[in-house]
Amino acid sequence: MNVGIFVFETADSLDTAVLARHAEALGFESFWVPEHPVIPVTTTSPYRGASDGVIPDAYKRIVDPFVAIMPLHEHIARYGRLDVLEHRCAESRQT
Repeated sequence: MNVGIFVFETADSLDTAVLARHAEALGFESFWVPEHPVIPVTTTSPYRGASDGVIPDAYKRIVDPFVAIMPLHEHIARYGRLDVLEHRCAESRQT
């Protein structure tokens, strides 16, 4: 079974290359980072993931995925390529 690791990479996280080397040494098949680094400054609805409704401060420091994976090309021996998967919201259409 292939198992990957997901890292919520922020400006305060350990260096991505160091993390990826350790993940590879432990046998993880893939290394994932979040792809949505843009968070609104203010919101009109409460954030459902927190009891106080406020977006956690860590979300304001998410590293852009291209910046996060840039140092990995020199350090990852097992993977032949780096892929960036993009999340796209589906448009709702009324008929």
